[in-house]
Amino acid sequence: DFRGDTAGNLFGQRLSPGGSLLWGPDGVPVSLGARHEVFIVATSDGAGGMFVAWRDDRDSIFTIRAQRVDDDGNLLWGTDGVVVCANHGSQQSPRISIDAMGGALVAWTEIRGGAMHSFAQRLNAAGQLQWAPFGVQLSTSLLGTFVNHIDADGTGGAVASSQDYRSQNNSSQT
Repeated sequence: DFRGDTAGNLFGQRLSPGGSLLWGPDGVPVSLGARHEVFIVATSDGAGGMFVAWRDDRDSIFTIRAQRVDDDGNLLWGTDGVVVCANHGSQQSPRISIDAMGGALVAWTEIRGGAMHSFAQRLNAAGQLQWAPFGVQLSTSLLGTFVNHIDADGTGGAVASSQDYRSQNNSSQT
């Protein structure tokens, strides 16, 4: 939405079962970063709110940020959300899922070591990183992967799928 600046900003809206707007006629701002919020994904938080992740370039680098919005439209992880990975690189294509423990699982694709690789991070209910600061790499393929989906495994871990480029001439699901 470009109501605040020419780069656009990220807003959210909650609908009642009948389609009524519950967070006001304009929704609530999820991120008002100075630059672009793109590749936006969201999922229910299981309590009437949502988890949102996006690619953000406010610092002239591409990072994945996440935010939790409660059922009343309040931002729970600060006005800018949280940076999901401390490695500020070419992060893209976030995926997000509830982790069944009050937090979220976020996966993304990032160029590291000359290839695209899939990574994941678990955030607790307060938005604090639970795994390694640079995330957990989802595959050991030297030729790279591209993350498709992440979901909770019911034990505090995750199950993820990705495209694997090790055949060099096609993609397969792993």
